[in-house]
Amino acid sequence: LKFLREDLDVPRTVVRDGDALELLKLADVDDYGTLALDDLAAFLERGPRAFYNAQALPGKSIQLPKPPGSDSQRFGRVVGALEARLENGDTRSRFAAVDHDGDGKVKVEAFREAVRGSALHLTEEDLDEEDLDALVQMIDKNPGGRKVYEVDVRKLALLSKRGGDAISDLYDAEKQFLRKTANERKKAIQRRTAEDRYTTWDAAQPKPDPRQNIPPLGQR
Repeated sequence: LKFLREDLDVPRTVVRDGDALELLKLADVDDYGTLALDDLAAFLERGPRAFYNAQALPGKSIQLPKPPGSDSQRFGRVVGALEARLENGDTRSRFAAVDHDGDGKVKVEAFREAVRGSALHLTEEDLDEEDLDALVQMIDKNPGGRKVYEVDVRKLALLSKRGGDAISDLYDAEKQFLRKTANERKKAIQRRTAEDRYTTWDAAQPKPDPRQNIPPLGQR
């Protein structure tokens, strides 16, 4: 509300507090009390269609399952990779190409391709296949089954915002180790991304012709 009133200078006569709070509830799918600026811009452009039309996740009470055989180090790598790519918890625009009807549900095969491709650009060095398997199980649309057929990408925003607090049955010490691992993985991915961008930029720059500007030979 402070941003709406002070930064955007929208008075209560135009948008009431209650209406503004309803907008926040509509846009904040994980009920964590934050709204990314790109979400607000999407709402201004497209109205309620900009947001997921399914029922909202049960907010702070939701706990993602711990996949068998996974530990806090694996969770840290997963969270760090998500934080490196989802700094504002923005899953809507990134997964729009595979989330065709905007309800957050995506087929597993399409989700895996999107993680490696246009949505998150995470290589196996960033997030290996075992870690990706764990992530798929954590965001299973219908957890508890023998096989995952669909995932709920809204849970990615929850996981990237809340980290270890979003995972069930983690001790405080495990959460601390998760946070340390997540920070390390996030920085490593951001560093590799910056290096790759520089390499791409440098390769596109015109290079001097070594045959030009050759100094003349001196007298023998």
